[in-house]
Amino acid sequence: MATYSVNSDNQKHGHYTTYFENGQKRSEGEYVNGKQVGVWYCWYENGAQVNIGNYGEDGLETGEWKFFYPSGKLQQINHFAFGKANGEFIDYYESGKIKRKGNTTKEILNGADKEFDENGILSNERIYKNGVLDGAFKEYATNGKIVRSGNWNDSVPIGDFFEYDTINGNILQKTFIYKGGKPSDTTITYKDNKPCGKLIY
Repeated sequence: MATYSVNSDNQKHGHYTTYFENGQKRSEGEYVNGKQVGVWYCWYENGAQVNIGNYGEDGLETGEWKFFYPSGKLQQINHFAFGKANGEFIDYYESGKIKRKGNTTKEILNGADKEFDENGILSNERIYKNGVLDGAFKEYATNGKIVRSGNWNDSVPIGDFFEYDTINGNILQKTFIYKGGKPSDTTITYKDNKPCGKLIY
């Protein structure tokens, strides 16, 4: 069910509200000549908020938007321009700890991107360029120590990929060498961070 007014051209104009069958509000905001404008709110049927955000004069999402879990806990903060995700976003676990931080340009991933485990420990660092992996990356164990690292070039692994001993510290164990996006036949092993042999597969 919805309550709203229309202008002389029969376009939605003025305050607009929709409801669930149980009478709980579903959405609320303003229309101007058929376009959503200003701050809009949406709710779950249990009364918890779904999201809150702004529409510009063009009727498209703009600025900061917040999204929530059915429990009411914050799920994501995102930014929009001309109706598309644009700028920094932060995803949250329901516990409130950060799950992921990144950036988009017109809904395409761009720039530094970090993921965290449910304890708030960094688990992944990478770089995106125009939606694909491009640049250095690092993966971490739950104790915060590096598991592996390397580089991507236009979504293709390139050069040396490193694996580390995560128990005794960030001690290098193996190097895998990528050429043309494929691993070579040679893997270098290490002892005390120094090469100690090559394994040929």
